[in-house]
Amino acid sequence: MNKSSTVSNVKGSTQHHFISKKAGFTLIEILVVVGIFALILTTGALIGFDSIGRGNVGSERDLLVTLLSGVRAQSLANVNEVSHGIRIEADKFTLFDGSAWPGTNPPRVIARNVAVVITSIPPLIPPLPIDVIFTQLSGNVSVPVDINLTLGAQSQTIKINAQGRIEW
Repeated sequence: MNKSSTVSNVKGSTQHHFISKKAGFTLIEILVVVGIFALILTTGALIGFDSIGRGNVGSERDLLVTLLSGVRAQSLANVNEVSHGIRIEADKFTLFDGSAWPGTNPPRVIARNVAVVITSIPPLIPPLPIDVIFTQLSGNVSVPVDINLTLGAQSQTIKINAQGRIEW
């Protein structure tokens, strides 16, 4: 079955090398490698999906904090000599001028990630919309609120105290 080849070296002695017809990997070896590869891919996918969720909640929080800070800055600067607010709805953020919704000027609408669930602490009835209105010149809010952003197991909270301070 095995073929031998004869090779002579410099000293004149002869060496025999046997060449096997069986070359390659066995089925067990291939299955073990495929199993290890599948385990690594599964672990990586689970970690990747979790980081995507954290990224979605984090970017939604950053957007909302930026909008809240901008609205508060407009109130402190007394832009248009009115209070400024933001309405948080299921599918959008709406910035408005005035001490109550819908405000005095046409509102500015910003789309949001609807996968991230937004609730208030303590819970409001109904839970949405949430109106946060900053008083002109002082930047205070009449009702302090904690806004909770959730996507699956990921959760982050934005706190707005009575003086209008935004903490996240």
